[in-house]
Amino acid sequence: MFDNLGIYVGPVAGITTAVLFAGTSVLFTEAVRRLGAVTVNAVRLALAITLLAVTHRLATGLWIPPAIGGQLMFLALSGIVGLVIGDQALFIAFVDIGPRLCILIQASCPLVATLFGWVALGETLGGVAWVGVLLTVGGIGWVVLERPCPSGKRV
Repeated sequence: MFDNLGIYVGPVAGITTAVLFAGTSVLFTEAVRRLGAVTVNAVRLALAITLLAVTHRLATGLWIPPAIGGQLMFLALSGIVGLVIGDQALFIAFVDIGPRLCILIQASCPLVATLFGWVALGETLGGVAWVGVLLTVGGIGWVVLERPCPSGKRV
């Protein structure tokens, strides 16, 4: 009876990820409205660093991974750009344009990466990949062109 449950792991993981992603976007939006973007980002980063350090300590016995100077510099630069500047902008956007449009913009990231891969790296797409691109562009277009309800609120 339960022989084929393994085939559902991928789809269930994908749907769960989408639900959690949307839920955290809404929760972060409310937190930023109440506390401010800088406070939310600082608390989130402090909590993440603490949890990551504890996890690393439990897994390897070290609080931080061993690294040489150049690696640490690039890791720090990446963290500043992505986790400080990028997430700060995201939290402000959650309040300014709403979580719905923010998630929509984030949904276009794979399209931008695909375009970059084609232009800069000469990568090509197969037929199924093009179907995925068209579905993504169609979904984004559908949401962008959606008209508000007569009451002025979107569903």
